Amino acid sequence: MYKLLCIDLDGTLLDNEKNISSLNVKVLNTLNKKGIDIVIATGRHFEKVAELISLLNFDCSIIANNGAIAMEEEEIFILNPVNQDLLQTVIAKGKDYGVKPYLHVFDEDRKTSIVIPDGDVKTAHAGSVCSLNHICHYKDMKKSFQVLTIVFLENKNRISALYSDIVNGGYACEAHIMRGFRKDVVMVEFLEKGSNKASAIRHYATLKGIKREEIITIGDENNDIDMIKSAGLGIAMANATKSLKENADRISSYSNNDSGVGKELMDIFHLTMEEVERN
Repeated sequence: MYKLLCIDLDGTLLDNEKNISSLNVKVLNTLNKKGIDIVIATGRHFEKVAELISLLNFDCSIIANNGAIAMEEEEIFILNPVNQDLLQTVIAKGKDYGVKPYLHVFDEDRKTSIVIPDGDVKTAHAGSVCSLNHICHYKDMKKSFQVLTIVFLENKNRISALYSDIVNGGYACEAHIMRGFRKDVVMVEFLEKGSNKASAIRHYATLKGIKREEIITIGDENNDIDMIKSAGLGIAMANATKSLKENADRISSYSNNDSGVGKELMDIFHLTMEEVERN
């Protein structure tokens, strides 16, 4: 019944140590051999995604930066960068609230993936890149860079006010607030209108001739809500946000630290442990 499987990374396929469990690897390898099309759909930059999924024994198509860019076998089939008006507006609004964003960018030379404020220390962003060499400061940003996402990671109240100012101010964009990595800190991302996981998945499915009801999506965060709602079967992890669970067709009993993706898929596709262990 299902032909396409779209999986988020952080909080979903990856455990809290940013690893893919052995069971998750074996289940995905098994499904790939059965002809299931598997796509990674994440907010991360595609260069880092390739590193994180290197244990898989097959090539995945990647929807990165929450749908602003997507590629199949190194061929880009979606590229929807932030327009200059929106970029300058969001940066200016950020200054009003005393915060500066970091920018995920597309660099044709594949040498830079994140641009950070001039006063920031590069090592603070090490977990988002393959190498610190992929980070540059505002002052070194090239005109050729195309901004994919504008990201703020700050105090919850301050970021919520900035989010409301932009979203309710009539600015055409995509935006979502997600849980941060520290207490009282949240992340907000602004993207070009039309850049989201659901749109990217629909585009990919159309290219492959796959229907909505033949798609499974799995996620845990608010940036996954659109893709969860747009699939034939949208699954929320046990550790998912309340909002995501409210929009899911199915809520897993397992978290990302329990190989939840693998266990859910074994049940849905009726896989036995013996079958999975062979892969």
